[in-house]
Amino acid sequence: MTAIIDELRQLDAARARGDLTDTELRAAKSKLLETVEDANLLAVTPAAPRAPQPARDASNGLWSLLFLALCGAGVLTLVLNAILGSFSLALTLVVSLAAALLVAAVRQTEA
Repeated sequence: MTAIIDELRQLDAARARGDLTDTELRAAKSKLLETVEDANLLAVTPAAPRAPQPARDASNGLWSLLFLALCGAGVLTLVLNAILGSFSLALTLVVSLAAALLVAAVRQTEA
């Protein structure tokens, strides 16, 4: 098969150089392609229709967001602990901040 492709490229190059006219190029290509044996094609069976996918609920995204929030709260607690020198104070500040954000989110959804 690559030999045929190489010959087609040589014919195109000869046409580009001006050695062949368009008519000669078409004739040479058709003669070359006539030598190619027909390939046996396998019968293509259409794929069975897929069952409809159940709608995804938003809880997956909510759990991911909750996980990220908890990770962020943990990191913030550790950073505040390093700054303040008191883990209990740092944890109290982070929990207070989380509660304030939760109250603000609930008020936002109620409005």
